[in-house]
Amino acid sequence: MLRVKTYAAELTARINESLKILRNTSELASVRRTQLQLAKERFSTVKKLLQEHHCITVKEKTLPGTSANPRDIIERVRYLVTHKSYAEAEKLLVFCIERMEDASGSFGTAPWYYEELCRIYRVQKEYGKEVKVLEAYLKREKAPGTRRGHLYDQLKEARRLVSSFGQRG
Repeated sequence: MLRVKTYAAELTARINESLKILRNTSELASVRRTQLQLAKERFSTVKKLLQEHHCITVKEKTLPGTSANPRDIIERVRYLVTHKSYAEAEKLLVFCIERMEDASGSFGTAPWYYEELCRIYRVQKEYGKEVKVLEAYLKREKAPGTRRGHLYDQLKEARRLVSSFGQRG
């Protein structure tokens, strides 16, 4: 049993190292390639450990390059939006919304992920997608302490934009 705990600790350390490397986003392409190669090697080690020790299982579904910590995800999304990497930010937000909808149960749904995705769609003039996201959020049970009034106004404005400019403005 001690041996399994040792392997599990090593596995956790390798995963954390890889995620740390992937979160570091250098502007230099050569540095980024080196970081990705290092992360790939770390994940290969993890894969090897998982194959050698079948008693270790990975349960949490995460998107590559992220941790399960919501604060890390929010920081990553803000970074991507600031650097106009809208497609990657959209992918991450959609993933988070799906996870949150699966897990929210009776606690309600927090609005930040939806609001940020709507901001991205507005910038890209994807008004039809913005309407769909807002409608989906407003149908869900709200989390305690959240306000929705501004989202109804935003939905009304997005619908007006769709009628004026079509699904894509």
